[in-house]
Amino acid sequence: MAVNKKMRIINVAAELMSKKGYRDTTLDEIASGVGLDKSSLFHYFKDKNGILDMVVGQSLKEAIDSLKEISDDSSSGPEVKLRLAIRVHVETLVKNFHSIKVFFDEFRSFSRKKQVRFTDERKEYERLFEMIVKEVQREGPLKGLNSKIVTFGIVGMSNWLIHWYKEGPSYLSPQEIAETFYRSLFFK
Repeated sequence: MAVNKKMRIINVAAELMSKKGYRDTTLDEIASGVGLDKSSLFHYFKDKNGILDMVVGQSLKEAIDSLKEISDDSSSGPEVKLRLAIRVHVETLVKNFHSIKVFFDEFRSFSRKKQVRFTDERKEYERLFEMIVKEVQREGPLKGLNSKIVTFGIVGMSNWLIHWYKEGPSYLSPQEIAETFYRSLFFK
């Protein structure tokens, strides 16, 4: 029960912070959104900064863990891994839409220590993604291209959906978006 309540706090805080900004989101609003008294938040988190840390940190950890799993999969070929990496990246962005938006919008609000930590985690994610790109390069389709630039292009293209993505029946699903991104790389 406590884990579910903690996740509810994180989700409500992420949504509020993505819409109003970190500074303009109050602990009262977070508590109200979860159906708690403000003082009850301190049972789960030390302070608002602790909530921010979990809002962003959890999404980054999930993204890194998913990409490690794909990268370590020796049963899939390089292009399958890249297709899956793009799909997981897009799905993670959509699933954690508010948390990722907070990461991008509020990075300067983080303490210097958190900026360094989150930058290191982002670099680890990019390193894992680049390893998959390099595998594809060995097979040929991306041969001769700078793997870091290809990685930045794919990740950047995908990350931009934070600015335009909408859910609904008249929009593409995350899977369709990821497939479009993948196919546009290879003109397939």
